[in-house]
Amino acid sequence: MDDTLNWIRKYWLGGILASPEPAYELLDDYWENFWNPKGRRLEFIQQRIAKKFASVYREVEEYEPKNRHEKIALLILYYFLSPFVYPTEEATAFLYQERGLKIARQLIMNQQDINRGPIHYLILVCTCLARSEYLLDLDNAYRIVVCLMWPDSQGDETEDEILEKKILREKQFSTYESEKHLKEEGVKIPLVLERLGLMIRKQIRKVQLFNRDPDQNFTRGRLCTKAELAYLGIISHVN
Repeated sequence: MDDTLNWIRKYWLGGILASPEPAYELLDDYWENFWNPKGRRLEFIQQRIAKKFASVYREVEEYEPKNRHEKIALLILYYFLSPFVYPTEEATAFLYQERGLKIARQLIMNQQDINRGPIHYLILVCTCLARSEYLLDLDNAYRIVVCLMWPDSQGDETEDEILEKKILREKQFSTYESEKHLKEEGVKIPLVLERLGLMIRKQIRKVQLFNRDPDQNFTRGRLCTKAELAYLGIISHVN
């Protein structure tokens, strides 16, 4: 099982794992071209992933992960890979993504795991939580993303010490004030964090407006309200 989980982790994170402190340029590249592919690239990656991982789900069905690395591997398999493996079976992919969401919650509630990073693990966890229908999940994820937006201090601190300082510094502001403050200070925010922050803010607005995510109604077997149909563009107005 260890080999299988390491293989999953290495496949999805690739060159990121080769560097103890991956540059945001590399994370931006993965975000744009591998984790969120479009067009022909999407078709190509989808075919590759479906062939490689279709048989793995049965293998790990009853497995309980022993550490955060194994949890991240299962999160990748369940949340990120399942839409590629089951592109025409949305309900199946959705059930696996729900499993990934549970793992993300476990990781984010473990303060030691959060403080230790690494950054790419935190990005994966927050990306997963960005589709949650619970405001607590979304607030926790957005707070971590904003923490990562703070620029690294100059010095000999370890990555753990830098992240801990960012968390303490972020607590000086409310979450939304923090991002506004950073932009006013002219801080260059990495693309992956900017896109992820936007995803979470959009999800927060949907959940605040509807107490759920209308985009998930079909896969959850729920009927849409008139307001949700209008939001989704299925009807043009609400009577």
